[in-house]
Amino acid sequence: MAWPPASRAESRSKSRPARPNRLYRARASGPQPEAEKALGCASLGFGDNLAIGGRLASGVRVECILSEVSVEVDGKPVVEKGHLVG
Repeated sequence: MAWPPASRAESRSKSRPARPNRLYRARASGPQPEAEKALGCASLGFGDNLAIGGRLASGVRVECILSEVSVEVDGKPVVEKGHLVG
């Protein structure tokens, strides 16, 4: 049986497989698509945007992933060392 169940009757079945009990967390040290989504990280890039469906072409494209970032908006901290500020 596939999960999630297609119908309510199927969801009541006793043979339903167990759902995963924990969420997968992206790692900053993982592959780039994973690291871009890691908690406390920021992705920074400049250059062309053709790879993501854009129309701008340039001779260079640089991307980097920063961990434990701090972000300020209008001089007020929003993220400090990778954690949201209340």
